[in-house]
Amino acid sequence: MSSLNRVFLTGYLGNKPEKKLTKSGKAYYHASLASHKSWKNEKEEWEQRTDWHTLFFWSPRAMRLVENLSKGQSLMVDGQIVTYEKENEAGLKQKSAIIEVKDLKTIVKT
Repeated sequence: MSSLNRVFLTGYLGNKPEKKLTKSGKAYYHASLASHKSWKNEKEEWEQRTDWHTLFFWSPRAMRLVENLSKGQSLMVDGQIVTYEKENEAGLKQKSAIIEVKDLKTIVKT
């Protein structure tokens, strides 16, 4: 049986993508994306939740496109979920998930 790890997200950039370097010197960009979910509660009142997603831009295409993005811009990203483990200040291991972006499109509101 084969498997697939692919995610499409739409949302708003929480910050201008920041260029960083890995320990080995490879460049990448890092940013956050906010997605919103709205629903009516039992009192028929609207509620909303915002989820924040950590984005990493590694692919050559994403690296070219990301340089012109700015905070608050509406995007659709295509990528995969990558889970990694790191140690916090207290020495405890924590798992985190990021979105490794392969492609993106800006969304123009009309």
